Amino acid sequence: MWPWEPAAGSRISPALSAALKLRREAELSGGKAIAVPHPGLPSVQLDGRKWPEVTLLEASLETALAQDAETAVFLDTTLWVQAHPNRMELVQQVATVLADQGTWHWVDVVPASMPSHWLFTVFPALWTYVQEAYWNVQQIFKQLQQASLTATVRETTFYQAISLETAVALVRQRPGLLQLLADADYQRGLAQLEAAMASQGPGTLLGSEFTLAEVTAIKNAVPRKKRGGKQAAAVE
Repeated sequence: MWPWEPAAGSRISPALSAALKLRREAELSGGKAIAVPHPGLPSVQLDGRKWPEVTLLEASLETALAQDAETAVFLDTTLWVQAHPNRMELVQQVATVLADQGTWHWVDVVPASMPSHWLFTVFPALWTYVQEAYWNVQQIFKQLQQASLTATVRETTFYQAISLETAVALVRQRPGLLQLLADADYQRGLAQLEAAMASQGPGTLLGSEFTLAEVTAIKNAVPRKKRGGKQAAAVE
């Protein structure tokens, strides 16, 4: 289950609402918001009555990145960033598509921030791999900054145990990262789980955690005005 379900009765997604209000403060209006849907996740919502000058396009990542330069006032690519084969190129493509004061919003896993995930405790070799293969928070900041995208990143760690029965069933399928393991390492971890299930029972819980980062990046962000005309510092 996605940990951040939309509030009941909500007419607009919070990230999109914040992005449009930011542009309004900069005396900018209208434009195209783009959402790249992901299976199992809530859809991005737009309140057309409040924002009639804004259109919302649901599209594949390929289609989103093929939009004309500087035409997107908002782009959501939740769960499409960390798995992208060339993240540095993706950042540059997004920066091209975004309009000034446009917002790139996404949420994704940060494996480097979740060492106690059950997969890494059972298969230590995976922990070494993910630290090199996926961006950590510092790398996210650096890559976005180099593309003139001023970012805020909010990390949240969720503690969610998994039953030994479920863990064994998943490992036997050998999905995703498990395919990268040497056969000997894979078999060793599977045998460890099966032995634990046999001795402790299938319903025994295995402690685990996972970490999500919510990223909000603004292109060519300008200082926000406070009441009375004073300037507030740009988001960091």
